[in-house]
Amino acid sequence: GRIIISHIDIREIIIVNTFLTAIWYDQSEWPHLLEHLVFEGTAAYPEPGTWERQIRHWGGSSNAETDLHQTVYQINIYGPHAPHAVAALHELAQDALLDDVSLARAQRTVHRELGSDASALQRGLYAHGISQSGTDKIREALGVECPGMERVDSADRAGLLELYRRYYVAGNMTLVAVGRFDAAELLAQVEATFGALPDAPPPQRRSWTVGLPTAPITVQSTLAPMLGSEATVQMAFPAAGYLSADFPVLMVISEYLNRFLYDRLRRQAGWSYTPSTGWTTYPQTGYFYLSTDVAPANTEAVAAALREDLTELAHEGLSPETVEELKRGLLLGYAQGNETNGDMADYFVSLLAELDVYGRFLNFEDRLEAVTASQLQEVAARILRPDNAITAFNAPTLTYGAALLGAGLLLLSLGVILWGLRRKNRAVLRQFLTQGGRRAFGRVRPLIERKGGAWNAQKNEASP
Repeated sequence: GRIIISHIDIREIIIVNTFLTAIWYDQSEWPHLLEHLVFEGTAAYPEPGTWERQIRHWGGSSNAETDLHQTVYQINIYGPHAPHAVAALHELAQDALLDDVSLARAQRTVHRELGSDASALQRGLYAHGISQSGTDKIREALGVECPGMERVDSADRAGLLELYRRYYVAGNMTLVAVGRFDAAELLAQVEATFGALPDAPPPQRRSWTVGLPTAPITVQSTLAPMLGSEATVQMAFPAAGYLSADFPVLMVISEYLNRFLYDRLRRQAGWSYTPSTGWTTYPQTGYFYLSTDVAPANTEAVAAALREDLTELAHEGLSPETVEELKRGLLLGYAQGNETNGDMADYFVSLLAELDVYGRFLNFEDRLEAVTASQLQEVAARILRPDNAITAFNAPTLTYGAALLGAGLLLLSLGVILWGLRRKNRAVLRQFLTQGGRRAFGRVRPLIERKGGAWNAQKNEASP
């Protein structure tokens, strides 16, 4: 395992435990489920919520998150209480109960976090791309999201115990401490707790890269959403990870496109309110993306404009003066970042791979300052090319206007049908009454006449 300690003169500490994971598709949500499960109870805090309440009692807060390659547990606490934080993290890492009752609670929590407990029908439809957003389809195409809906129902206690035993080991952990505390005391405590764990080799990690398209790919949302008034156009471009020399160049490209697209799509064309660009990167792989909101009727026009802008950037590049201005803005903004212990801890955690590869954290300012105009054009031409793009259109199946029009036409059609049926029924009834009445009157007429004649005779006899 590793220990990273940084002193800042603020009476606060944040400690992060990182457990590296590499899980196959059929167990893709198990690390996430395990993250929630360990919070459900430990040997020292068996009742749900008592571990977190104890952290709050010490004046701290806790959180956890799981992504494709790691689970992070963090505690933000008053500096002199740092020993409590170390003990609490050790409790999570080694003494979680992981019982069946806790597993059921954790599964319910994950279901709610992910949106719902999907039925078998919903899962089947989703597996065939129905009720699936274009964004989800992009992530599946890139390989950063597993096909189908989340899989926590298949998790069992035996499998989670094995995951806990294999991955929550000292050799697979990194402890990051940032703040004002006694470093010698903290190190001694870490050695007495995490350092005393059985010597188990870390599990082999599965290497992977995002999917690389060989031709432009376009995906559409399907019944997601059914009804709405807004659409989005998104483009994703597979790229190398943050250890690559391309990464700082992509940051400069992103800064330029954010400014340019805001001016063109919002100010000039009025097509979009919040066009944006960004990246999702891991040590060796990742992707660059563009995303913009748009009216459903303008999706194709906006997509064409984005392709045109990227082609122009790749062919013409930017002037050295523009690149220097972009870098200056990024560096000034970067100087304002990492102002808290939490920011610094997040910084260390996000770049742990630099320690593995280089044995130190790289000077990011130097990497950014070294970007040139020729590098920018070369990276734009190589990564932002059309055959490397996955484009997603997220649009409602029906807009509110179309839905109202459809409802109006449906009501009108029903009205016409009912009116027609009513007229037909009236005609039938009239015919029935007319023809039936005549036939009935024909049958009873002789009787009426006989009765009428007898009555008239009696009446005449009685008359004076």
